[in-house]
Amino acid sequence: MNNMIYCGIDPGLRGGITIINEKKELLSTNIMPTLKLLNKKTSLIDAVKVVSILSTYKPAFVVIEQQHSMPHQGVASSFTIGKNYGILIGILETLNIQYKIVYSKTWQKYFFKYMPDNLDSKQ
Repeated sequence: MNNMIYCGIDPGLRGGITIINEKKELLSTNIMPTLKLLNKKTSLIDAVKVVSILSTYKPAFVVIEQQHSMPHQGVASSFTIGKNYGILIGILETLNIQYKIVYSKTWQKYFFKYMPDNLDSKQ
């Protein structure tokens, strides 16, 4: 039986893409690839590199964090977040990869309960 591959995506420009197998072994971690737009202060997700990462590992299932505007966030940054999120959903749909959208609090609640209490302490 083939080892199933899974992927988690934090779609922020400072987010990332993580690939694991069904044994929960880490296969790859990637800072979200981005492109700096010419003469602009903003960046966009580099769709070609994201496709390359996903095509290399061919995940059976992806979990992607829900994106939304935040209070006191500017219109331009809200638009950029939505655009980048849409690029990622479009990539998953185009590659015919099954995915589930989760809120950040959902995955944080699950993963942080396994984190050591002293993770933030300086050693």
